[in-house]
Amino acid sequence: MTSTIATAVEQQDIASREISQSAQMAAHGNACLVGNISGVTGAIDETSRSAAGVLDKIGGLTRDTESLAGSIQDFFERLGQEQLSGQPSSGGQSRAA
Repeated sequence: MTSTIATAVEQQDIASREISQSAQMAAHGNACLVGNISGVTGAIDETSRSAAGVLDKIGGLTRDTESLAGSIQDFFERLGQEQLSGQPSSGGQSRAA
């Protein structure tokens, strides 16, 4: 009977150690997961900042393009007026030879 109890206590001790090791492994895995999630969160934040910067630059390019398109349109309108009148418009620039 004593040996049966001793065997049962030994088995319980082995099971308790296995449970403790499993809990430690789970805790380590959880810590790694939290670290990975933090890394992904940081990468998402950086991507968001980069995307915002790209959108800002696109907005600037759009404004520049619209301004250039307006200048080109004005140029061609003046050019058309000059061809109709046969004289350079007052807004034109003189050409140096």
